[in-house]
This record gives sequence, structure tokens and C-alpha cells, in this order.
Amino acid sequence: MDQQRGLASATMIGQIIGFTLMRPVMQALEQQYRVRHTILAGGIALSQAKISAARNRASAGHH
Repeated sequence: MDQQRGLASATMIGQIIGFTLMRPVMQALEQQYRVRHTILAGGIALSQAKISAARNRASAGHH
């Protein structure tokens, strides 16, 4: 029981530290949201294109 309580408090402390560290990061991300969102969307589209191209090559190789 004590181990579980210790683990829970350690997890809570970790979450608090993580949240405290993440807040300025999240604020910076919010400020640059449009730029980062555009880059992210472009990266996702690019990786999806790569995946579909790889699938097409793989299926062509099987036939």
C-alpha cells in the first residue's frame, strides 16, 4: 500500500514538473500556431504520399 502511495505521489510530482515545463513551450507553440500547423500539415501530406508510393511499389513488386 505504501509503495502504491509513493508511486502515485511520484507520478503526481512528475506530472506537475512536466506541466510546469510544458507551459512556456505550449505558449510558444500557440504564438506560432499557424506556421507550425502549416508545416505539420505539409509533413503529414508528404509522409502519406511516401507511404502510398511505397505501397504502390510493394504491390507492383508482388504481381
